Amino acid sequence: MLASPVEDPGYRPGVHDEIDSAMFADNGFSVVLFDGRNQQVHTLNPTSSAIWSLIDGASSMEDISIELSEVFSVERHQIANDVIAAINEFWSAGLLEGAPSANPHGEALAGADLQPLARRPDP
Repeated sequence: MLASPVEDPGYRPGVHDEIDSAMFADNGFSVVLFDGRNQQVHTLNPTSSAIWSLIDGASSMEDISIELSEVFSVERHQIANDVIAAINEFWSAGLLEGAPSANPHGEALAGADLQPLARRPDP
């Protein structure tokens, strides 16, 4: 298994091309992700949703931390750990470019930032 590159603040995460996302702003901001490789659906909490919305393959993790610190009016070091944790979770789930494939059986992910929805049985 490939090691997560999140220890490098210059790492520029990009979304895997098999991942679709939808953003919602009803009573807060959240993102729902669909992994077409294993039919897994994930809902992200508001913090992870904000981080996900800034992943573009060009912005580094430091860039994302700076952007979020400005949006939320907090010091960059206060949000940097959340950025590292979320991107590491996205990597582990196979949601980012270059990450190992996600579990083909669509099993639930560990961690608080990704909350898998119940999977409907195949027809």
